[in-house]
Amino acid sequence: ASVGYRYHCSTPSSRSNSGCSAAITTRSTTHTRTQQHASLQQRHQRCPVSTSNINTASDNDDIEDIAVLYDRAKALQSSSRPEEALEIYRHILALQLDQNNNVVDNNISTRKIRLNMGVCCAQKGLHEEAVDNFHDAMDGHEDVESSSTMALFQRDVQRIGGGDCEEHEHEHEGKHKRDYEHVGACWNGIAMSMAALGEYASASSAFETALEQFGTDEYSVHAVTIMENLGTLNAMCNEEDKALQYFEDALKMHDSNGNDSDNNAALTLTGASLNFHVGKMHQIKNNLSQAIAYYNKARDIIDASGDNDEALLPVAAQTLYNLAVIYAEADELENALVIHTDALAYKEKLFGEIHPEVAESLNCIGAVQGAKGDRGEALKMFRKALRVYRLADVDEEHEDLVGVKRNIALIESSSVE
Repeated sequence: ASVGYRYHCSTPSSRSNSGCSAAITTRSTTHTRTQQHASLQQRHQRCPVSTSNINTASDNDDIEDIAVLYDRAKALQSSSRPEEALEIYRHILALQLDQNNNVVDNNISTRKIRLNMGVCCAQKGLHEEAVDNFHDAMDGHEDVESSSTMALFQRDVQRIGGGDCEEHEHEHEGKHKRDYEHVGACWNGIAMSMAALGEYASASSAFETALEQFGTDEYSVHAVTIMENLGTLNAMCNEEDKALQYFEDALKMHDSNGNDSDNNAALTLTGASLNFHVGKMHQIKNNLSQAIAYYNKARDIIDASGDNDEALLPVAAQTLYNLAVIYAEADELENALVIHTDALAYKEKLFGEIHPEVAESLNCIGAVQGAKGDRGEALKMFRKALRVYRLADVDEEHEDLVGVKRNIALIESSSVE
């Protein structure tokens, strides 16, 4: 499930000391988050799945080993083939009905299958069907309250003989933890689908319910994810103060995990993303020194990870772009130029050389060059941006392409004068 969003921010300011820069325009929005960074996060106890056992859907008809089918469906789901995975999950449910067996030897329960079906439906954009599957996956436990977790646990301990039964204590504690994590994952899925349907109030309520399942007293990767989602949702609704609070709370919990995030790509991405989000909220609120500080923290995380993590490319590109915008606003043109150039490099890795986002950065670099008085380099960048926009099939009347043509005209007219 994906809900993309764009934030408005200030563009590099006009320069009165340059003959052409006063009216040079750059994009008034930062580029859209893409891939995983572009989405509300859907974390449903995912684990690495081999794709070696992926077959076509027709190959599954004669298979009655639910474990084999389940592994195949998970592999398809992880390979962004939700329609095929969904067909297999439905086949598994039919087999379970025939066998009158809702839980098989490897603990593949009906509710787990329904949860994965919800994820697949959301990936396909079938959000109403996704919500139905997430509700079915909770199997009547939608109203469970996190505050009752300890009460349920203590009741079970008393029932089996009190606190001396340490083995049973751990067993029941683990069961309740799994139950609440499952319910929380379902509510998180419901929230994202509701957000995708434009039902933001319902989405916010569902996210809050999901967060209650995991709690916020101790570190939980699930709670961090949901707080990040709540921050994203509030930012989409222009509730910057609420968004900032959720992002800060998520970052605080993430950082409380200490060095456990070392060498963990998912946690590295989360740390970079959350620092970016906090920086972005401060930028919107015009707290530029704090925005720079958090953007630089995100930048440090990205730099420390090396160049091998493709998942970091979207947050890296946008972090550097926004940072360059701030430096250009502050008339720190050398810093702006260097960082815009680095952002361009990340965008080219992410999108290839022909993409509107690449053209955007080329235009920004041209604007900074123009502000520095280097009209030749500015014109070169503007023409390159125009070429990329056109190769990317951007409409000639699109405001970004029109802005580049205006920049070229300004430089050419000033050169004639």
